[in-house]
Amino acid sequence: PTPDEGERDGFSLAYDPIQSGMILPPGTLADCGPFREDYFIDMVDSEYTLRMRSHGLRVVRAPGVRLEHEMGEPRPMRFLGSQLTFQGKPAHVPYEAPFRVYYIARNMLTLSREYRRAFPDWLARRWKAEVLHGTARALWGPHRFKIVLATLCGARDHLRGTSGRIPARLARRLAV
Repeated sequence: PTPDEGERDGFSLAYDPIQSGMILPPGTLADCGPFREDYFIDMVDSEYTLRMRSHGLRVVRAPGVRLEHEMGEPRPMRFLGSQLTFQGKPAHVPYEAPFRVYYIARNMLTLSREYRRAFPDWLARRWKAEVLHGTARALWGPHRFKIVLATLCGARDHLRGTSGRIPARLARRLAV
């Protein structure tokens, strides 16, 4: 499900739709340009959402449309060998492979730098989710050391201004 931001003029507004579920009118592409290759895998859709908003466009949802797309792979959350629960249901970690965590960390920092003044509330909401998911991955997910390393390397490469594909040497180091 795509989180919403209420309604306006009879349309359900989307918070941060995923790229594979976007339908863009040709005029939007003409006004806002193409998706950015420097973001590479993760946050490409989020950056485009903010870019559309900065052009005064609204991002709307199509109620009733269903697109099957998993955000990460749910892995059981365990503590001392026991399955943890949340609200009576088994808790899961939204696992992403370490190379994906690299892109998430690097590109989230880049996105924040680029849009912090224009969309502070949007970014605060997104950061809350990223910190919760990242903490869960680092504490309860598989490959914890590589997850933390990927996060740190993503932050480092953001500070260096690195974009595009993950460096091959680091990709090999993060492979699982």
